[in-house]
Amino acid sequence: EASAKSEVLEDQPLTFQRNLWDRFDFLWKNRIEASQGLLQKVCDVLKSRAELERKYGESLLSLGESIGPEAGNSLHGAVEAMIVNFRN
Repeated sequence: EASAKSEVLEDQPLTFQRNLWDRFDFLWKNRIEASQGLLQKVCDVLKSRAELERKYGESLLSLGESIGPEAGNSLHGAVEAMIVNFRN
């Protein structure tokens, strides 16, 4: 009887309703939980990258604030423009 059932399955395409409807626990464990774990790892990486970029931006702002161009220096305009760009 089992071989007859496997022969029937070979002739028909697999569908959720016919082949997996009563195997919810199997699907949850092998597909959903695995996907959720991978998605959580991706979210953790993205969060750490966002935190790193935020710290980088803050350090650029503090660098721009600590640079004080001299009024008589020929680079005054260039340094001021750089500080404005860092703040933006």
